[in-house]
Parts: sequence; structure tokens; C-alpha cells
Amino acid sequence: LDVLTTILNAYGLEATEVNRVSDMLIQTQNLGKTTVGELSSSMGKVIPTAKANSVALDQVTTSYVKLTANGIATAESTTYLNAMLNELGKSGSTTDKILREKTGKSFQQLMSEGYSLGDVLEIVDGYAKDNNKSLSDMFSSSEAAKAGLVLVADGADGFNKTLNQMNDSTGATDEAFKKMQTNSMKLK
Repeated sequence: LDVLTTILNAYGLEATEVNRVSDMLIQTQNLGKTTVGELSSSMGKVIPTAKANSVALDQVTTSYVKLTANGIATAESTTYLNAMLNELGKSGSTTDKILREKTGKSFQQLMSEGYSLGDVLEIVDGYAKDNNKSLSDMFSSSEAAKAGLVLVADGADGFNKTLNQMNDSTGATDEAFKKMQTNSMKLK
């Protein structure tokens, strides 16, 4: 409930959106290596940064799936993701300069126009490769670099495939609730 209200308030969503948000959280748990409880204690720290940079909730939850599925604990994933989003969105950062050079737009503008985090990171990674550098060289913080490396490890297509699974999460909460309806649960 805590993470649901945090998300609804931060993104300015109506209470009618609670099922969609809950479905994304359950899908994050199903596809990643985390729990809704772990997300609840960590996710509130990255939501303001994501919202400030026009990063939609499905992008954030997809990032948690990719990071936790690759063995990064939920709390660490929060730190890495927050650092990466801050750096991508900070005017004058290396990544900001790359995005503006390659697209003529800021990170926030790209996100508002429907680019995925995978798409944005692929642009930055392409620039790095064109200049005989690594994606890590494009970030000033090692935490931001770790998030970027994991999120773009299988290219924008890999990120976008998981993003599509996240957007196909309708009914995940109902399914999880049905699975909990065991005989022992009914007796309790």
C-alpha cells in the first residue's frame, strides 16, 4: 500500500489507476528477483528522480526487472538507477551532451517523446563505441555506469522486450491473489 500511494502521488495518478500500478509491481516481482515488499522499501527513493525526468513507471519497473534479474539487490538497484537517471537528466553531463549532439534533445525530451531507457542508452553506447570507449566512460559515477551496462546489455531490443512484458501485465494482481487462495489461507 505504501509504494502504491507513493507512486500514485508522485505521478499524479488517479485512484482508478491503482490496479494498473499494482499489476506492474507484481510483474516486476514475477520477472525480476525482487518482491513487492522490497520494492516498497526502496522504490520511493527513485520515483521523484524518474518523474522529474519524464521517466514513466513502466520504464522504472522494467529497469528493476533487468537489474534484479542480473543479481543486483533491490536496494542497490535503486541506488544505481537513481544515479543513472540523475546523470542522464543533468544538463552539461557527458551523457546529456551526447544525447543533444546525437538527437538535438535532452533526456527528458526523449522520454516525453516515447523513447525507452533502452533506446536512450543505446544512443549513448553507440557514441561510446564510435569513439573507442565503453559505456562506463560516458558516466562520471560508477553506480550510474553499472545501471547503464546492465540495462543495455542485450541492447535496446532486450530492454524493450521486457518493457512490452511489463505493459502486458494486466491481471497480474488478480492472478497473484488467486494463487494465494490455498486451503490453509482460506482456513486462516
